[in-house]
Amino acid sequence: MNPLAWAAGPNPRRRGITGITLEMVQQAAAEGKRWRLVAAAELTTPVGPGGGGGVGSGSGGGGGRSVWHARVGPELLGPGDPLFGLLGADSAVCLQCDALGPVTLTSSAPTTWDTAYGLLSDLVHAAAP
Repeated sequence: MNPLAWAAGPNPRRRGITGITLEMVQQAAAEGKRWRLVAAAELTTPVGPGGGGGVGSGSGGGGGRSVWHARVGPELLGPGDPLFGLLGADSAVCLQCDALGPVTLTSSAPTTWDTAYGLLSDLVHAAAP
């Protein structure tokens, strides 16, 4: 199995919501969209000889290294996005699975212990060797 690495170190690209204005929120609502602060991580492997072959292909083959690319920032989402329907402090984790496709787990009115972070942490610990 290939060792995992973080692209550009373990710190994701981060951007908060301070740049989202009232006018931007009103325009999004007029278009039937919503702004959400989204944290995303994607595992990629090298493509080509010795590599696995792209996004989410796990350990791949040969000597390539799997790399995590992470980001946090506001995203404008439409009704077809699983995060669109979240309200208030609701949180969700969307997983792109090889066998199942997208799987979304949501938590309504979460406490600190059952936020998306807590759920993701549990999944990481469950999958760790």
